[in-house]
Amino acid sequence: MNKEISWITKKLSQLANSFFAINSLGWFGLFIFNVATRYTYLETIDDWLGFSSFYIVGCLVSFLLRIFYKIVARKTEKLINIGLFVFITSFFFGNIWFYADLAVSIGMFGFERFQDIFQFPNLLLRTFLPWLIMLVWSSLYFIVRFWRQWVIEKNRARDAEILLQESELKLLRYQINPHFLFNSLNSIRALTLKDPSMVRGMVTELSEFLKYSLLTKNNREVSLEKELESIKHYIRIEKYRFDENLLVEYDIDQFAEEYPVPVMLLHPIVDNAVKHGMKTSEMPLRISITAKVVNDELRIEIANSGKWLESSIDQLESSNGTNTGLENVRKRLENSYGKEYRFDIEKRVDEVVVKIQLKKHLEDEYEKEA
Repeated sequence: MNKEISWITKKLSQLANSFFAINSLGWFGLFIFNVATRYTYLETIDDWLGFSSFYIVGCLVSFLLRIFYKIVARKTEKLINIGLFVFITSFFFGNIWFYADLAVSIGMFGFERFQDIFQFPNLLLRTFLPWLIMLVWSSLYFIVRFWRQWVIEKNRARDAEILLQESELKLLRYQINPHFLFNSLNSIRALTLKDPSMVRGMVTELSEFLKYSLLTKNNREVSLEKELESIKHYIRIEKYRFDENLLVEYDIDQFAEEYPVPVMLLHPIVDNAVKHGMKTSEMPLRISITAKVVNDELRIEIANSGKWLESSIDQLESSNGTNTGLENVRKRLENSYGKEYRFDIEKRVDEVVVKIQLKKHLEDEYEKEA
């Protein structure tokens, strides 16, 4: 059933974009309207033939006019010039319509029946209606033409914006990967001095962390569950380094686990909590990661004991020579969710809490329904 509906929708869309179909239906509608208003005057077969030929010839002339507009009109850009151009062209093709229909009528009914038409007042009045219809037709043609051009430009601008956002997201993610690799290698280096026998386990955790990064390189979003698996690999790496001085607790709602989040979103926050918590917190450093769904909204809190270092967000990583961090997270959220998110940092006396609130994208719901 869905395939049949899809096929019908596709055909209707093609019909709506077909000039031949729209133009023919428009002329047919005009013909029906005039039949309804002049029905009492159509008494004989000749009346019906003459009346029908008038609109058939007009429809054929409109196709010629469209060809003419496609060839010539693109050279006319200013609105005033287009108005004058349409006025003159409609008069010219209105006359073509009138005389072509007159020739057809003379061929069907003879010249004697139309002798009075060639008198000046009658000729002027008879050419007025074809000119007026062609003027309205031309106006509608250019309105539709400009509207379609506007839609095309709007779609191009939208596609360009999406491409720009995709490029920015990739750039931000490419900044994150070397950042975490840099910190992890520092941790491994520290561990080789402290306990070389534990390096193998640490390298295993690092390989799992990097595998997650590689497997999700083409994804914009993953489930929170997968994101947290990667976080746990990173925490284990840091546990090798800090041992009992690092305690991490998880409180994850089962409904939150399937919630989609941007890939590598939480890593800068957790890394920031470890690095700066170690500088300001009493040992052991305590980190808690909480995730719950409230009113169809994902709420994540990452808290660490210690104090907030009074430095600008975009310089938090400057000590290690990188420029990623919490500002990177904020940019990614803004890029992905627009205004449909919250990102707050609470600076308490002995604790720093980063809070994120996300609304599920509508397209995620549609994908599930499909």
